[in-house]
Amino acid sequence: MRGSFNLYWYSKEAYKACKDMINETNHKHLEVINAWLFLICLMYTFFSIFNIFGATKHNAFAYAIFSVVTAAYQFWITFGKKWTLPHTTFVAYLHTVVMLAIGIYQSESNMFTPATLYPLLLTIVALSYISSVFKMTIGVVTFSTIFLLTAFYNKPFSIAMQDLYAVVIVFILGEILHFMFSRTRMKQFEAFRQNTLITQELEVSSSFDSLTQLLNRGRFFSMSNDVIRSKERHEYIVVALLDLDGFKQINDKYGHQMGDKVLQNVGQIILNGFRADMSEKWKYVKKTMDDKDSFAGRLGGDEFIVFLRGLETRQQAESILETLLKLLNEREVGEIRGINASIGVTEIVAEDYDMDKVYSRADELLYKAKEAGKNRIIFE
Repeated sequence: MRGSFNLYWYSKEAYKACKDMINETNHKHLEVINAWLFLICLMYTFFSIFNIFGATKHNAFAYAIFSVVTAAYQFWITFGKKWTLPHTTFVAYLHTVVMLAIGIYQSESNMFTPATLYPLLLTIVALSYISSVFKMTIGVVTFSTIFLLTAFYNKPFSIAMQDLYAVVIVFILGEILHFMFSRTRMKQFEAFRQNTLITQELEVSSSFDSLTQLLNRGRFFSMSNDVIRSKERHEYIVVALLDLDGFKQINDKYGHQMGDKVLQNVGQIILNGFRADMSEKWKYVKKTMDDKDSFAGRLGGDEFIVFLRGLETRQQAESILETLLKLLNEREVGEIRGINASIGVTEIVAEDYDMDKVYSRADELLYKAKEAGKNRIIFE
C-alpha cells in the first residue's frame, strides 16, 4: 500500500522502521558537509584579511566566528555521537540554521552582487538530509524568506530581483531533487531492512526449537564444540542431560497437546533460570558466546541438555541443577502436579575436544539416574 507523499510514498510504519538508518546517513552527511563548511569559512576569513575576491577586512571577524562555530560543531557531532545520533533531526536543523546564516551574511556582505553561496547551500540542504517533504519545505521557505527580505531591504532592487529569481529556481529544483533523492535512499533502506529481517528469521529458524524456544540440537552442539575446542578455555564447565520421567504416560493420558505444554514449561523454567534475554533472538547466539553465558537446548522429544559455564566449583553446578529440578517438581500444568526429570551431569575436562563424547558420558549418567529411581541428579 502506498504511503504519504510527505514520507516519499512510504508508510509511517516503514519510515519509523528505517529511522536508525536515516539518522546514521544524515549524521554522516553532517560530518562531511560541516567539514566542508568549516573550510569555506576559513577561506572567507583569509580572503577578508587580505581584501581579495570582494571580501573586506571588516568581514574577517564574522567569518572567524563562523569558523569557530563550525569547528565546535564538528567536534560536537564527531565526539558526541552517542547523543547526537539519536537526535540527528534536531542536530541537522541546527546545522541548517548555521549554513543558511552564513549564506545570508555572505550575500549581505556583497550588496552589489547577486548571492552565490546561499543558493549553493540551499541546494546542499535539499539534497543532503532525509526528513520529510513538509519539514524540508517549511525550513527552506522560512530561510529563503529571511534571505529575500534582507536582500530587498539592503540591496539594489535589480540585484535583489536576481536573488529572488535564483532562490525560486533553486527552491523548485531542490524540492524535486529532495523528493527523488530521499525516495531513492528510502527504497535502499527498506530493501536492506527487508533483507535484514529475512536474515534474522533464518538465524532464528536455524537455531531454535520452535516449541520450547531453546536451542535446537544442531546449534547447541555447534556452540558447545566451539567452547570446548577453544584454546583459551580456562573455566569450570558441566553438561547436564535431562530427560522427563513418565512423559509417554502424560501423552497417553492427557494427549499430545498437554505434552507440548509440559515441554514448553520446561523450556520456560530453564530460560528463566539463565535469565536469558530472548527479545532479539537473532542476536542470542553471538551474545551468549561473546558474554560466555550458559545455554541450553532441546535435543528432541523430552530430552534437554544444559551447558553450564562461568562456574568455579562443583557445588555451584549442583546448586543450580538442584534448583532447576525443584522448580520442575513444583510446576503445575493443568492436571499435572509437578514435572519429574532425571538428570545426568558430567564435567568438561582438559582432554575433552568432542561434544559427542561428553554427551555419551552424560547419557550414561542419565540412565543411572533412571535406574536409581528417577527424578534425581547423578553427578559424575
